[in-house]
Amino acid sequence: MAANPGELHPVNIHGMDDRAPKLGLGEEIEVDGRRYEIVADADGGATLEPAITLSVGAIHRLAGGREATGVEVEAFFGAILADGEG
Repeated sequence: MAANPGELHPVNIHGMDDRAPKLGLGEEIEVDGRRYEIVADADGGATLEPAITLSVGAIHRLAGGREATGVEVEAFFGAILADGEG
């Protein structure tokens, strides 16, 4: 199955068998009404993590926050050494 953003695959954890759909990394599933994304784990396998379903802008609107300015980022995090990756 190809991963399509927003597409959910219902999974019955209690009754899985060989006929269960084969899911891949990046796909989202729903378990007991909660959305999860299939992600790689540290051992080269896969695990489930809660799916991120809101954008940063939507979270800011809901919580009454805003994006930090460059000056604020520098003031709060400027002492942290950069790893050179971006």
